[in-house]
Amino acid sequence: LAENFGVKTPMQVIYNPIDLQAIRQQAAEPTPFAFDPNCFYFISVGGFRREKNLGILLEAFFIIKQLPVKLILVGAGAQMNDLERKVDELGLRQHVIFTGFDNNPYKYVQKSHCFVLSSYVEGFPNVLLEALACKKPIISTDCKSGPREILAPGTDLHHSAITSYEVAEYGILTPVNDVANLAASMKKMYEDKALRKQYEEKAEARAGEFDISNIIQYFHVAFSG
Repeated sequence: LAENFGVKTPMQVIYNPIDLQAIRQQAAEPTPFAFDPNCFYFISVGGFRREKNLGILLEAFFIIKQLPVKLILVGAGAQMNDLERKVDELGLRQHVIFTGFDNNPYKYVQKSHCFVLSSYVEGFPNVLLEALACKKPIISTDCKSGPREILAPGTDLHHSAITSYEVAEYGILTPVNDVANLAASMKKMYEDKALRKQYEEKAEARAGEFDISNIIQYFHVAFSG
């Protein structure tokens, strides 16, 4: 508002909350298929819409498919047929799992090793907070808006676009529409156990900052002021 419309009144951003307790309860539910203990699972959750850029994610995954990795795509939408066609074109049918829409994506996230967001634009991606609530390392494009606020707080939100992947405080940020850097960041997350452990240990506290019990306090202050 200040930047685009010249609003000079002091403002405070109050983020949409998440319910940590509810997410944890749902995350403990069983999945309809067994996870292979010898595989490393990447996962992405969201509607199959153009802005989610899932074709880029499939191309990046293709680059690392020689590793013992699988990709889970949770969701449904207009891009479904295009994505299935691309999976076949890339020869990834044995590596990619489509779950379809599920009211409880957390059970899949909980059992996966790394969450990936490949969007070229977002509003404020609560899905990243939900992945943090499941204590998952995250790779996200540095798109507008939200991923940098969540994964790299304190950095310049109006910085010029990054040209290589960035190991930020709470996850890895990659340039938008950059297949090579997305693949490289996925390979790094697979190989770097210490980095994954670091992100897992930080995830819960970061997610807790957005828990409804904390966010509601900001509303109390705003409406009482």
